[in-house]
Amino acid sequence: MGKNSADIHMVLDILDTLTHPVYYDEFIVLSADADFTPVLQRLREHDRRSAILTANPAAAAMHAACDFAIPDVIFLDEALGLGEPEAEPEAATIKQPDHDSPDDALHTKIQSIVRDLVAESKSPIAMAKAAHEVRKVAGSAVDTTAWAGSGSFGKFVAGIVDEHLQVAIGRSPGWLFDPTRHTPPEVEASAVDVPEVARRINHVVRAPLLPTSAYTCLFDVLAGDARSMAGSGQVAVERAARDICAERGETVSRQAVHFVLVNYSYNGISWTTPEWDANVLASQFADSMLKLAADAQMALTDDEQAEVRQWIQGGQGGAQI
Repeated sequence: MGKNSADIHMVLDILDTLTHPVYYDEFIVLSADADFTPVLQRLREHDRRSAILTANPAAAAMHAACDFAIPDVIFLDEALGLGEPEAEPEAATIKQPDHDSPDDALHTKIQSIVRDLVAESKSPIAMAKAAHEVRKVAGSAVDTTAWAGSGSFGKFVAGIVDEHLQVAIGRSPGWLFDPTRHTPPEVEASAVDVPEVARRINHVVRAPLLPTSAYTCLFDVLAGDARSMAGSGQVAVERAARDICAERGETVSRQAVHFVLVNYSYNGISWTTPEWDANVLASQFADSMLKLAADAQMALTDDEQAEVRQWIQGGQGGAQI
């Protein structure tokens, strides 16, 4: 295939813009090509902010050179508007200002569901799990109205906090809790059993920092319920896997599912192969993370590699294809 030298033109345009009479604060590069690392460093030298689109695995040095790496799943959902399916267009109607709108009624319903979930829970509840429960009760109207006009679940709950409902977003995946009854989730999160090497792997190769139990659940779902939905497309699979994990009591973000599936794709791993059970899928993903770590020149000892395998595979270790 021929090259169109687009990367060269992009770099020249960026450098020209640095001397333009109009001062541009931020540059967004829709590429994860490591060749852009020097120009990102140049932008930083000139005190400009930069963002890149990580549509494929990007070098750790490139991540470090930019201010923000845009996950492709977020770009597809928010920038391109390919997120949750929209409602069918309806005939235009004249809004009657004297009556409550459907969004008002839905807002009240969602708020009631959220407050009941927090009130009935003995511990902080993950936002992903809460959102899943709301969808089960309130139905598709939640998505077709963009959370009753709020735009997202996070923005919705941020608008209804009070002395019995607080939101903790400082630690992934975000938590809802009643400060009068629950221990703050930041304290509980420190007790999550994730080895120190896992945090290094997460920092360098971006492997989702999930507890072993969540990885075990995810691979079980991918080898079971989610596999039957493969024909519906990856977006549908990601959402289904996230929701099924939530039903089983594990918080796995859609972004984490996306990372695993994209990693399989880039490594030629067909996760839908009927003969491959959860053990094989876990082993393949662990192999891939260790390879990425080696490519990033992380010097892991044999014991640390074993820790990584135990973290990702848990009791599913040892399976090979």
